[in-house]
Amino acid sequence: MVQTSGTPLIVKLLAGNQDESWTQDEVYDAVHWWKQLVAFIIGAVFGMVPYTGLLALGLFGAIFVFTSIIFYKSHLKIDEEEFGGHGELLNDGLGFHLGMFMLSW
Repeated sequence: MVQTSGTPLIVKLLAGNQDESWTQDEVYDAVHWWKQLVAFIIGAVFGMVPYTGLLALGLFGAIFVFTSIIFYKSHLKIDEEEFGGHGELLNDGLGFHLGMFMLSW
């Protein structure tokens, strides 16, 4: 697992300590791995249900954006403007996450 500033990232994520400060690299790493997990789960569920076509891609996009915003606003408790705003946090690594969704779908 990624380790910066002495505390492993997984420990910071699981602790949920509000007094903990996040560096920009830690935020991007945490959001990246959260998005990978969400993309995999959505892809697997959509493959079992069987959703197809534009409906599935649209639902993936909506669920993906919603869960990402909820994650960094409620769990990480960061001000997104310090890290480039919603657009920067949502677009970071979008191709990788779409690829994970497609592979698990």
